[in-house]
Amino acid sequence: MTLNDQKNFFSQAVTEAVAAVAGVASGKWNIDDDSVDTTFMRRGMKVVSPIPGKPPVRHSPKLDVQLKCTENPHFVGTDLHFSLPLKNYDDLRTPAAMLMDCRILVVVVVPDNVDAWLACSSAQYVLMRCAYWVSLAGLPQVQNTASVTVKLPGTNLFTPDALTSIFDKATCGVPL
Repeated sequence: MTLNDQKNFFSQAVTEAVAAVAGVASGKWNIDDDSVDTTFMRRGMKVVSPIPGKPPVRHSPKLDVQLKCTENPHFVGTDLHFSLPLKNYDDLRTPAAMLMDCRILVVVVVPDNVDAWLACSSAQYVLMRCAYWVSLAGLPQVQNTASVTVKLPGTNLFTPDALTSIFDKATCGVPL
């Protein structure tokens, strides 16, 4: 197995663990030609609209996720700067109004030594480092480049609470 294969499996495991704790179903795609590795779905609506006087507009919302993993993170302050292939950038910047479901990028940061990715004991498993998320919907087109550096705010940790919040916003039509 290559290092890229290991990073792919690990990033899937991290995001599925977050989804499990948040009570969100996940599904993996066999073909990733639209920059979607995983789709999360939350059954029904358990939210009150954050927009006063407006009811939620989506039932059983879905969230499409492009997963990336890096062992060489580049932080500027607390923000993760990640070089994303142009094809993925273009797919993810499609305005939410033009999509059936919202899309986000999740970047899992791991230690540079594979053996340090997971710490196991008789009491716990600990997945090392963390994951960040960002919505690129509506960002401008970029030309004449193979990749685009995107900023994932340090406050956008991909946690069960964050995933729940993303769904609450997506369900009510609020931009991520």
